[in-house]
Amino acid sequence: MNRQIYRGVVLCGLFYHMACTTPTPASTPPPPAPDYTHLPHRLQTTTDTLRFVQVKEGAYHPNPDEYSQRDSTIIELQFPQFEADSTHKAIVNTLNQTIKRLLLRETQGYQTISERLEGFIEEFKVHEADMKAFGLPSSNWSFELAIEVLLNTSQVLALRLHQLEYMGGAHANTWVGYHNYDVQQGRRLQLQDLLRDSTQTQFEALAQQAFLQALQDSTLPESLTLLDSSAFVLPESFGLEATGLRFYYQPYDLGSL
Repeated sequence: MNRQIYRGVVLCGLFYHMACTTPTPASTPPPPAPDYTHLPHRLQTTTDTLRFVQVKEGAYHPNPDEYSQRDSTIIELQFPQFEADSTHKAIVNTLNQTIKRLLLRETQGYQTISERLEGFIEEFKVHEADMKAFGLPSSNWSFELAIEVLLNTSQVLALRLHQLEYMGGAHANTWVGYHNYDVQQGRRLQLQDLLRDSTQTQFEALAQQAFLQALQDSTLPESLTLLDSSAFVLPESFGLEATGLRFYYQPYDLGSL
């Protein structure tokens, strides 16, 4: 097994997403700084607050008989590891425990990241032996989970999770999720925490407009632009960013609208 760790200290520091974002060309001037004066205090962005190192760990198993593009089964985990201080001890403990739980979820009771990496490779080896016993090829597996810091201020910290998993079948499965935290109170934020009751209807109307605009800019079926307003629902996954909120529909979510 080959495990590699890369560490780099990062000093503290209404969108919709349904497909990959096109990078901004280098020649395009940066957008003007957003005005946050009208937002609740807890949403105003300041300088980065929590210190962390970004860790990358992985393991692989070569499979020279593989008939696809990748010649190894691989698992790769990338995640921030926050450093505690006297001011932010509670939230740092919450974040590190949550990240560990996310890295180990849906596993065979593994307690450490090392067990998670080694267990994935061992599970593949069992699968590989079973396939060979029946004279069948075994396509390589892959599992990638990247957790990144989107927003890191004295009031709010936001994490983005992107998971890709392939363990046989027609295609890989992907999933994107967000975790947003109140840094001062050390708790995870829900959408209701960010909205006043009197603005719920207005917010949903604005969200639907942003949703329809995103559809027009995408290659999704035109039928989705004809959705009745009563059929529109916000996805569960949302993330706080410096310029607003980003909502993300998981694969197949739009088919249920």
